[in-house]
Parts: sequence; C-alpha cells; structure tokens
Amino acid sequence: MRDERNHFIIDKCRTNYRIRNRVKEKMGYEFNHTHLPKWKYNYKSCEELIDMVLDGKIPQDSYLRESAYRLSRKENYRQAILFKIDKDLQKPKYVNKPVALR
Repeated sequence: MRDERNHFIIDKCRTNYRIRNRVKEKMGYEFNHTHLPKWKYNYKSCEELIDMVLDGKIPQDSYLRESAYRLSRKENYRQAILFKIDKDLQKPKYVNKPVALR
C-alpha cells in the first residue's frame, strides 16, 4: 500500500492543475484527485505536493493539506492531517487591539 512517484499524474487544465492518483482510481476510492488553481500554484508546487505525500510530510498551507489528504492512501498520514486541521481550528485567532482601547 505504498505510493510511488509514477502513481501520480499532473494534468494541465484551463485554469488549474489536476493531480490524480492512478492507483486510487483503479481501486475505486471516492477521493482520488485534487485541483490546484494556476493563479496560486505552479507546476513545481504540484511536484512538491506529491513529494510531501510520498515522504509523509504535512503541508503548512491549509488548501495543500486538504489536497494531500485526498491524494494519499496511507491511513496514518491521513489521520495526522486531520489532527493538524483540528488543531489549527482550535487555535485562537490573533486580533490586534487599537491603541485607544488599551
């Protein structure tokens, strides 16, 4: 159940890049691809996302985190991503108070 580099395909669409996991497609998984918009990410970002999935590293960007979750087949990695998402949601947001209210 180990993913390899040749399991992933990067397709250039009109406004985005589509990354597919061919093995997950054949096995009938519901989530087997993701889209990365071209205005925010480039082809190298797609390759870096694939490398992160293969190495088991969790991306810092929340959109890439969700994309890595959709592409990976490793259950431990997917659970770690969900844990990181929940942890970030519980983090208090910083709000800069105006000087007049201090």
